[in-house]
Formats: sequence, C-alpha cells, structure tokens
Amino acid sequence: MPGDEIRAARKKAGMTQTEMAERLGVSKGTVAMWELNQRCPSVKMLRRICIVLGTTPDSILGFCKSKKGAANGNTGD
Repeated sequence: MPGDEIRAARKKAGMTQTEMAERLGVSKGTVAMWELNQRCPSVKMLRRICIVLGTTPDSILGFCKSKKGAANGNTGD
C-alpha cells in the first residue's frame, strides 16, 4: 500500500513525520494519514514527496521494489 511505502521511504531518509511535513508544507497529521492509508496524496504532492524522500512514484505506488528497477523498466509484474 502507498502509505507503507511512504513510511519506509521516510524512515530510510532518516526523517520524522514532523520533518517531512515541514519540508512539504503540510501538517504532521496529514503525513500520518498518508502513512496509515487513510488519505492519498495528490499527484502533485506525490511528486514533491518523491523529491523530498529521494525515491520514485513507481516505488511509492508499488510498481517496483527499487529505484534501480524502475530505471531498468521493471514494473513488478
């Protein structure tokens, strides 16, 4: 689920929910709701999340297991 991937990417980046929220200009509660799959970020926000966390939309959406896989055309099929 996207929330699990957002949480994993945030932790890998060494960020707290508060730090991520500040960098994105949203509340900590919004980040928590994304991570709990209670809300989904917009496409525009997903792009910003990926930039802040150093990952790809494919990775967040579960289409591949790594940035390298996405670059090589791996869609997780």
